[in-house]
Amino acid sequence: MSGRTMKWFRKRTLITGLLLIMGVNIFALVGVFYNRGGIPESALRLSERELVGPYIWGSHSENSGLSLKLMWRVLRPEPTEKEKNSEDWYRYGRYSGYQGEADWLNQEKLIALGFNDGEMTFQPYGRSRFGRQLPHDVLLVLELDGAAYQAALAQAIKYNRGTTGDLKLLADEQTRNSRLFVIDAALNSDASITALRMRYPDRSRYAIVRGQIRPTWCCADTGNKISGMVSKINVDNLHVPLAMRGAFDDAKTSFEESEKTRQAHYEAVVAFGRRLEPWITATTRK
Repeated sequence: MSGRTMKWFRKRTLITGLLLIMGVNIFALVGVFYNRGGIPESALRLSERELVGPYIWGSHSENSGLSLKLMWRVLRPEPTEKEKNSEDWYRYGRYSGYQGEADWLNQEKLIALGFNDGEMTFQPYGRSRFGRQLPHDVLLVLELDGAAYQAALAQAIKYNRGTTGDLKLLADEQTRNSRLFVIDAALNSDASITALRMRYPDRSRYAIVRGQIRPTWCCADTGNKISGMVSKINVDNLHVPLAMRGAFDDAKTSFEESEKTRQAHYEAVVAFGRRLEPWITATTRK
């Protein structure tokens, strides 16, 4: 291949790459504009309990970008007798619902969400089979400061044994832990969105988003149990527009600072649009 041909080939490759990047960016921007067009599907007012900044706040000072992480939880089943006596259950926050199965994602619900009925029957040595199952795309319902959070708070009070660690966990539940819970799921369809909105009409407390769930297997005190786990919410990182950055200038959300104050420093209104994806529409400094 001659030098002239090589030069032409490299130039064509560069142009093709640039056009591809431009196409991807245009496609993304069109999606953003479509999602934010019209009246939001829902809008929640969240605090730093539900919107977490960088671990070391101020790291964005050298970077024009700042994003907040949407912190969501699930209400865990009542702890078994074995879990009640396990220090790890409390020490690592497994009761808190930031990880683990949801109390409402039982075997019947998983089947309704499209998982194979035959695969939902427990068999000996079947745990690895469950681990290989792919998650399903579904609609998820987020509830802010509702019945699920009150139930989690009641659990923290009920199982508080009066030790220093337990008192801290209770204080965390009262003032620091997220009040945003995934409380329901449905098949990913327009009809399901309509049905969920009829079931949860308050658009300032309930948001519908897209995410994934998967089945899980565990060994409970009463025998083997099949349940479900919320794997992720598809979009849970929110960019903070430059014009709204001032609300976060004095907010310190490192672990040490939040341990000292246990107070919300800011609030933000998060809207969910046509594609059920969130973005920040307003901020308030506290």
